[in-house]
Amino acid sequence: MKEMLLINKLIAALRTRKEKTFRDEKLLAEIKNNEFENTHWAYKVPFYFKDALDIKYGERVKPELNRKKKGSEEWKENYWSQGILFNFKEGDTIYHQNGKSCIQIKKSIPVSFENGILNKGTVIFYEYSVDENGKYKMVNADNKKHCNQIEFLELLITGDKSKFGKKVF
Repeated sequence: MKEMLLINKLIAALRTRKEKTFRDEKLLAEIKNNEFENTHWAYKVPFYFKDALDIKYGERVKPELNRKKKGSEEWKENYWSQGILFNFKEGDTIYHQNGKSCIQIKKSIPVSFENGILNKGTVIFYEYSVDENGKYKMVNADNKKHCNQIEFLELLITGDKSKFGKKVF
């Protein structure tokens, strides 16, 4: 999937450039009318998760105008950019596209990049089923799922739970 290719590109850029501020113009989820265009993802990840996805809106020098006088309005532009410092947080609840299940994060540690080392963070979460009356039931209460932030994002995109069978005690 193109999203996983972008994540791998961002990770490679961090390792090569050793800059935690590296950002890409390509986004994991395109933005239209302040909403993500990600209906092809397994889970509904609304626009308010932009910070968790490390999608930022900022100002930069227009590449084609970088020779103009600094400080002029034509010299700058606003744009969306993608980073790798994912930060899904405790309490975040994300619903499956079918509305019949959701994931709730119990504990997390964000992705970090310090001294040239990428720490992929941690996410511990529970799965819930949602019935037609909107009632929640924990799926296998004895088995919290554990993964890193990048694997968690991959789960949200693909829905593939096969690698998340680790028990956390």
